[in-house]
Amino acid sequence: MGSIRHSTAPVTSVSANPEMTAAVWRARIGGLLALVLVLFGTVVWPGGEPSTASSTPAIVPLVPARLLETRSGPGLTTMDGAGLGAGKLVGGSTIPVKVAGRHGIPISAKAVMLNVTAVFPSGPGFLTVFPCGADRPGTSSVNYQAGQVVANAALAKLGTGGEVCVYTLTATDIVVDVTAYVPDGGSVNPIVPGRLLETRTGPDAKTIDGQGLTGQRVAANSVVEVKVTDRHGIPGDASSVMLNITAVFPDGPGFLTAFPCGQDRPTTSTVNYGAGQVVANTALAKVGAGGKVCIYSLVASDVLADITGYAPNGSTLFTLTPGRLLDTRSGPDAPTVDGQDKGGGLVGAEQTVTVKVTGRHGIPDDATAVMLNVTAVFPDRPGFLTVYPCGEARPTTSTVNYGPGQVVPNAALAKVGADGKVCIYSLGATHVIADVSGFVPGPSGQGPTTTLPGGGTTTTQPGGGTTTTVPQAGGLGTFLNVGFFGQQLAAGPDGRMHLAFEDGAAQRAKYGSCTANCDDANNWNVVELLNVATLANNITIGTSGLGVDDTGRVHLLMEGVESPGGGGVELMYATCAANCSQKASWTFTDLSGLADGSTTISTNKTFMVQPSGKVSFLTSGPGNYYECSAACSNGSNWTLGFIFNDSPKNAVVDSAGVIHAFVYAGSDPSGNNVLEYARCASGCTSQVNWLVSNVGFLHAGALFTITLDMSAAGRLYLGFQQGTLSIADPNNRRYTVLSCDTADIDVDCFDLDVWQSFALGALDEGDDGGFVHTVGDAVYLATVDERNINLWSCTSNCATSAPWTGPEVLDTNDSINAAADPTIGSGCQG
Repeated sequence: MGSIRHSTAPVTSVSANPEMTAAVWRARIGGLLALVLVLFGTVVWPGGEPSTASSTPAIVPLVPARLLETRSGPGLTTMDGAGLGAGKLVGGSTIPVKVAGRHGIPISAKAVMLNVTAVFPSGPGFLTVFPCGADRPGTSSVNYQAGQVVANAALAKLGTGGEVCVYTLTATDIVVDVTAYVPDGGSVNPIVPGRLLETRTGPDAKTIDGQGLTGQRVAANSVVEVKVTDRHGIPGDASSVMLNITAVFPDGPGFLTAFPCGQDRPTTSTVNYGAGQVVANTALAKVGAGGKVCIYSLVASDVLADITGYAPNGSTLFTLTPGRLLDTRSGPDAPTVDGQDKGGGLVGAEQTVTVKVTGRHGIPDDATAVMLNVTAVFPDRPGFLTVYPCGEARPTTSTVNYGPGQVVPNAALAKVGADGKVCIYSLGATHVIADVSGFVPGPSGQGPTTTLPGGGTTTTQPGGGTTTTVPQAGGLGTFLNVGFFGQQLAAGPDGRMHLAFEDGAAQRAKYGSCTANCDDANNWNVVELLNVATLANNITIGTSGLGVDDTGRVHLLMEGVESPGGGGVELMYATCAANCSQKASWTFTDLSGLADGSTTISTNKTFMVQPSGKVSFLTSGPGNYYECSAACSNGSNWTLGFIFNDSPKNAVVDSAGVIHAFVYAGSDPSGNNVLEYARCASGCTSQVNWLVSNVGFLHAGALFTITLDMSAAGRLYLGFQQGTLSIADPNNRRYTVLSCDTADIDVDCFDLDVWQSFALGALDEGDDGGFVHTVGDAVYLATVDERNINLWSCTSNCATSAPWTGPEVLDTNDSINAAADPTIGSGCQG
């Protein structure tokens, strides 16, 4: 099933030829706890699998070169004269393209990255690229209408004689340019294309294994999940896949975005389409939770996904959550990952724009190539873009072919040029966008680097593992003073930091935000959200949860307990989509009516915000679970279910949406407190869907400040303050860490014997609170005494005490002494 269902209605066409000389074109026609707060916020992790530091590169970038040009005439050529002037192919025919042994591509190469263009086809149809000598697969590589010029990138496996075959349904000229090759032994594995997703119905609607036949269009503003691993020979631990994604007859103009399931949807596009069009583009897609790739559509559309290759776990082709590096448009809806290369204005006709790619979005300075999605936006005439390494001569190839007023994307594996830059030439005047989804490392083999809020980095090292540097101490003391507590911290997809805390003395809930240099209090904007005097019930209000979803919407939970003479519990949900430093931008929803008449309630540290915007939390008092998936500012959209007889103490949701929680199960006969581990994957408002360890554990005497977090690799870390300070036995009061690997299919965390436990030593007098937080796979533990913030840290293999260092005194505040408010703690939850 290679064909695309075609419309009889007119479709906007690209009337321009692929690149030629400009003349020929004209002839034819983008403070206290300050360090802790900065250090332990939720970090947007770009991703990328550890390098195995293989001596063979995953893929070798090239300066683009033309291998096939079926047309003939002035200015038309190939890099060596071969493959030129074969004439327009007739419908239903196939042309072989000799690849190996040309343009420096070795005979032993196993695949190439191509840009394949259909030029002025006689009717609607498609091209299919496949290895010569193999059966033609039921997929499409380029989809076209009559009279268009349409290009698409393709990872093409080499076939018999080092050739690639190109089939066309309808008579057309064809152009083929090469941009890279996969050497023998390279860690990118090409495959014969296979269809993994088909939303249409009918006898021709097929996939390679019968999975992924949804039978319905992707609705507007929704996501379809595509299972990619353990299908068509893709291993279960593949780190990324090369997909050809097609929008078929969308209802209106819009875009598709491919991203790893379980992660925030990025503010990038993969396929841009108009109403009634059939538009395809290639994407290097990182594999997400459950071995799936998610595809979002702005407008209702049918969607196809064909796979052409994959990178195995440990590949030296690093994949990233897509990020925008260039957008020449201006305005708030045209952000880049760091504010650079934004709003430069139209790229003039026959002009070139440069894009700095290294040292941004975690790409190392010595990266040799990047995987880009390059888009022309509203050009003024027919033309093309050419992507090439800066510092080298512009090749006679095209990357994106466009018509006037169109929005046209195409993928490109772009070799990095001088000063870490890629150049983009345009024949006509147009805006240009460039999004990055991966890179090829340089001689160092270094993987992605994540910059932590406030400074510090986490870097993937050659051979696996990460190195984390700690940011320098700073101060938020101007508004985090004695008497302020309940602080919550979160980071948005744009890197903005969000802080909520309670001014206990004045009984006010406050919110602050920061975009850069967050260790400087002057860079925070703070606003009072609630004053106890404004509440319906006479209660004490406190902040109990904060999170940011993939759209940047902020979600905040506030809770209270009855004050003397009060009228019961107050449970308040607040949300804000933009300009959150203005109180008027917030919407408040009183959830007290869901509290089942209780006069006390506590959510502990169980507030969870998923990338999709689904919000949930557990409560003590009655052991209830609350969740809302959409329009949560409407109290009727919240669902309540009774879950536990006992009190949840902490919870975290993993990248697959599975909730991991710890529940207080009472005391054993010796008076020791006992916790149980609980987990729920779906239907969590029903008690039957929760699994709970049937044997209690953590018989630990008194338990305080139970905190929980999960590393990027899926290891769950539980930290708690154990015992009470005793002069006779100072070691009785210590901080203990337990961990369990939830990502290991051979380990079940309900088996209490698999949990690893160790204590980090006696706490100093006055130590109070503390929490565990992960950054990537590094783990930190912070406690606060009457003067200092004390930090233990571990960067790898943190399941035992041996790799841990500390405690280190990170901050000293002489204005806070033994008489300071004892309620101050480090209860930050990011």
